[in-house]
Amino acid sequence: MEAAMRAPVLITGPGGRVGTGLRRHWQRRYALRLFDLRSPSELGPGETSVVGSIVDAGAVLAAAQGCRAIVHLAATADEADFVGELVPNNVIGLYNVLEAAIVQGVPRLIFASSVQVLSGYGREVFVPDSDPVRPWTRYACTKVFGEALCRYYHERHGLEVVCLRLGAVPHPDRDRPEGRSRIYLSGRDCAGFIAGALDAEPAPEGGFAVISVMSQNGAGIRDLQRAERLLGYRPLDDSGV
Repeated sequence: MEAAMRAPVLITGPGGRVGTGLRRHWQRRYALRLFDLRSPSELGPGETSVVGSIVDAGAVLAAAQGCRAIVHLAATADEADFVGELVPNNVIGLYNVLEAAIVQGVPRLIFASSVQVLSGYGREVFVPDSDPVRPWTRYACTKVFGEALCRYYHERHGLEVVCLRLGAVPHPDRDRPEGRSRIYLSGRDCAGFIAGALDAEPAPEGGFAVISVMSQNGAGIRDLQRAERLLGYRPLDDSGV
């Protein structure tokens, strides 16, 4: 079936590093509805654009109508002013997306969390996803809250949620580790893991899962076997370390 004939996948924040990579690697795989502050200069096959902000609940609600899933990427992507940027973009924005999913009957959400929720253990330590979170920054704290909020919406409303703790995704035009080789996640592997979270049937772990994903790095510090088993994707790239 042609991508344009299927119910769309809504991507929030498609203009960032992760979203740009998804669009490149997913050409014709899904019909995509792109929700961002500005429209892309060009749209690919099966893509449509909706301009809006994730802090605008009405705009998010309208964008989610008729979608089969949401990939929520939009956020302030690193440490920033907590009240002025992190709370609106990373907390209120996610709340708006979750509410829109429930109201519009979207069955599944993929939430872009971060391996930074475990960064307090140190860069050299192997940490399974079952260990308690240990964020090192306020940015990472918003991702911890995001995972908790997603669990609430799963248990309270039955929304299927896969929280992916993404490794360090480089700029799409370079796609090299850029100094964070132990947590490197190539654009191709990122797209593969997120596609696995979208397409897994049944949903991983009964409808709510938190999974760290990164490329096959020689000095990796997360449990990739679990990610491969739950998402049906084996990473193809590595950092060379």
